[in-house]
Amino acid sequence: MVYRHYAPATKVAVVRMANQSYSRDDIRRALGEQFSNQSFRRWNYLYTLTQRVIQDPARYKQRGAIGQILADKRDFILELVQTEPGLFLDEIQERLYDESGTLLSVPAIHRNLVTKMEITLKKANTVNIRKSLRAKYAWVEKMMNVPVEYLVFTDEFGCCSRDLLRTFSAQNRAAKLIDSSWIRIPKVKAKHFEHFIKYRLLPWMNCYPVVNLILVMDNARNIHHKLNPIELCFSQIKSYLCRSQLLA
Repeated sequence: MVYRHYAPATKVAVVRMANQSYSRDDIRRALGEQFSNQSFRRWNYLYTLTQRVIQDPARYKQRGAIGQILADKRDFILELVQTEPGLFLDEIQERLYDESGTLLSVPAIHRNLVTKMEITLKKANTVNIRKSLRAKYAWVEKMMNVPVEYLVFTDEFGCCSRDLLRTFSAQNRAAKLIDSSWIRIPKVKAKHFEHFIKYRLLPWMNCYPVVNLILVMDNARNIHHKLNPIELCFSQIKSYLCRSQLLA
């Protein structure tokens, strides 16, 4: 249903002429307004009940979700964000409803935070509690003179997309697509990762100062090992490399 705005004077004239027994078509021609039959019945019904053509705005019904936050609830959200900046929008929605009984949609909360309260979302910088800045800068100093083509990186990937599953790509004839001497994108599962390192990656690398010399493996730990099963193999491979000193 489309709600159209009519001037108060038009509503008064329509109801007055209707009480004078004018037909709807005569009223439309006289006023030059093409109001609907539903609007005509609603105006006359309101006049019959309240002796008014225009309803009191304080008695209007709320159409749709609440769009803005009042000042007291805005102060509550500001205090909430300052004390717990890591809250998600749905958590703010739940806290606001528990506090005041006001239910705002998640887009409305985000819109009020950004446009009305000028609060933007920041990406948190997580720090490993076992991180050693001394060891980090010592490693950076040691690696600063190593050319980038000497490095080979391995990491886990938790996404399976169509692009990663492709083994062939279209390219113009005689044109070089990927230089296999510096980049390769094999995909192996966790249980096959040790075999891949030992029999595919290490034989492809070099043991003297040229390209593909140093293997850099991911050492980030997840909250639970089952969420990142490839890390189970990383620790075994790293300990084996340390003992055998294959890449020393």
